[in-house]
Amino acid sequence: PEGVGTVVAQEPTAGEEIASRTIRVRLVVAIPQQVEVPDLIGMTREEAEAALTSAGLTLDPDVGERPTEIASDDGRVAAQEPAAGERVPRGTPVRITLWRLARVTVPNVVEQTEAAARAILRQAGLRVRTEERLVTIPALADIVLEQNPAAGTEVSPGTVITLVIGLVARMPELRCLPREEAEGQLRAFVERFDLRWDGRVRLRGHPSPRDPNTVIRQRPMPGTPIGEELRNVLFIIRRPPFPDLRCLHVEEDGVMEVLKLWSDQNQVPLAGVEVKRAPSDRPPGTILAQSPAARSVAYPPEGVAITLTIATQRSEPLRGLPELICLTRQEAETILRRFAEESQIEIQITAKGIASERPEETVLGQSPAPGTAIANGATITLMTARPPLPDMICLNVEEARALLERTAEGRVLRWQETSQPSSLPEGLVIGQTPLPGTPLPAIGEELRARITVSIGRQTTRTPTISRLEAVHGIGPIRARRLRAAGIENVNALATAEATEVAEALRIRESLARTLIERARSLLRGQATT
Repeated sequence: PEGVGTVVAQEPTAGEEIASRTIRVRLVVAIPQQVEVPDLIGMTREEAEAALTSAGLTLDPDVGERPTEIASDDGRVAAQEPAAGERVPRGTPVRITLWRLARVTVPNVVEQTEAAARAILRQAGLRVRTEERLVTIPALADIVLEQNPAAGTEVSPGTVITLVIGLVARMPELRCLPREEAEGQLRAFVERFDLRWDGRVRLRGHPSPRDPNTVIRQRPMPGTPIGEELRNVLFIIRRPPFPDLRCLHVEEDGVMEVLKLWSDQNQVPLAGVEVKRAPSDRPPGTILAQSPAARSVAYPPEGVAITLTIATQRSEPLRGLPELICLTRQEAETILRRFAEESQIEIQITAKGIASERPEETVLGQSPAPGTAIANGATITLMTARPPLPDMICLNVEEARALLERTAEGRVLRWQETSQPSSLPEGLVIGQTPLPGTPLPAIGEELRARITVSIGRQTTRTPTISRLEAVHGIGPIRARRLRAAGIENVNALATAEATEVAEALRIRESLARTLIERARSLLRGQATT
């Protein structure tokens, strides 16, 4: 300041007379006024400049910067020089250093999968929040439709980026659930996605002694994209098979006790038993036929009216083809050969297995019927009892294999195991071909069993191909039939059972398996590219 360093006073004063020759003169020199530096830490630049001005100091225009990751510190004083509390001449410039938050340019993740978008944003130091939006195009499932803030925006590290993810309504996994629980989950699924649905579930019973009313198959298949409307829902559920009473003796084999035990175990009332009589070569009282049919599930749950046809003694010998029912296959074939010799004709004998709990190879039916006149070269078919294929669905795969090996004893077992993603626990059997209850082949023959096993939920996104016509061998007509059966795209075809594809297209199961494998190959190729 002006005048600093000049003498502003003296002693003695000028012109004053003194007595001594030696004198001491005291001078007073002007110096700058001292002020205390204020504490600027945590202030904004504007606040710091105002505080310095108020204290008689100035802000050094050379402002430094220091990086920070704390958003609330951005633009505030991190350091100062001189330090707070020091006394300095009025007007001294004070230099400050401000915190500066690092900035990140938001990358573009629209059209990326959710997993890929998350990885990109995490790598950029950003956080992610997701919202879902229902879409009807399967290819948009798990795809980022929108992002906020938009790509190119400058934001602070750790900023939350909101992603809108495409969500396709996929049919839930309902297998291995009781029917009531499966229908409840289906209703919740419809409500969640606000789908159109008439509320109808077609039910088809399948004979199995395990866990009555449990869903063992469903349409649409789990994971099938539904779109905006749920249609053609089908549950195949377990129902206790009606017992096979054929070839039992009404009085000697405790038939009524068998029926009562079945009724009590399955909580199906018996509405009465009607007995009809028919002439037969079998011992009187032997059951020749029954209604409901053996192993049938087409009986009313509110009460079963039973009709038994039992043998009575013939009044005269049977003419034409002998009666073979309730004999062993070996006995029946011996009688047929003798009949052919006596009739001087040639016949062909074939056997067809039918599932039954009667002793294996017991003849339970014949074609033509007893008494039919037989021409030379005719074919006689014997329907013989075979053990039913066990129900392995919803068992652990090791338990299933052990059960099948015990049941198939004496046969050559060919076990084929395939896997399928499912919300059911890993290692659980979720499908089998042939279906439970199918008669086993004859002893010594080959039994082929194809088992589908859950591999749990899969986190990787599977490509979806909507057009069934993309599979070689499926034209417009077959595609329409598959869609009507609930198999709406290539993914659903790849995970379908050969039996349901064969039923929908009215083709052999071998060709159905070929189409399924082509669908899988197509998906594998799509995933590779």
